Amino acid sequence: MTTILLVEDNDVVREILTHQLAHASHHVITATNGEEAVELLKTTQPTILITDIIMPKMDGIALISEVKNKHPAMEIIAISSNEPNDSIDYLDLSESLGAAASFEKPVDKTALLMVIDLLLHKIEARDSEIDWSVALSLAGNNREFAEKMLGLLIKDLSEEIESIKKAYVNHDQTELSTRLHKLHGALCYCGAVKLKIAVAAFEKAIRHPSEEPIPALLLDVEVRANQLIKEVRRL
Repeated sequence: MTTILLVEDNDVVREILTHQLAHASHHVITATNGEEAVELLKTTQPTILITDIIMPKMDGIALISEVKNKHPAMEIIAISSNEPNDSIDYLDLSESLGAAASFEKPVDKTALLMVIDLLLHKIEARDSEIDWSVALSLAGNNREFAEKMLGLLIKDLSEEIESIKKAYVNHDQTELSTRLHKLHGALCYCGAVKLKIAVAAFEKAIRHPSEEPIPALLLDVEVRANQLIKEVRRL
């Protein structure tokens, strides 16, 4: 379930949009102005922010700037009633500041839900440990074979990571280098690009220990491996 932060000072508009989003199986939290939204963002982690522009206390333009500064990966949708005599096109301004999309009120429900779905696909692809373009290319564009290769990779991945951690703790440089080299090689045959990069960085660091904080790199390998295992098991 996607969590959406809806920021709208008009009670009727806020209620309508909340109902539409909830009916589409999204979890909605609301704020009536930018200041409330900023406070909510200190304790919540919504996936998408939908904000009105003209609001009291802190308007949508200031909110978008604040969010993009502190939460650059958050996707934002702006909504506003652009008046013909306005000297500023607030929706264009919102997009120039980082909003992914903008809608004039009244907001078209179908178009809004479609944009949200597109943004969720974008977020999923960005956060995924699997680069499907690489995975499919290596598998001759055969999705079933690509999934099979990923399945083989994760079969003993947890045990392999534990062995790598043990070799590091025991200062067994030969064992550590051998296991990292083996894992790096296996990662060349599937689409786990982020884990491959993390392993390569760790390999480089153990050869030149003064250049990188090795424990942090080892943790990155472990976290990415665990995330990859979860993703592949959901396929």
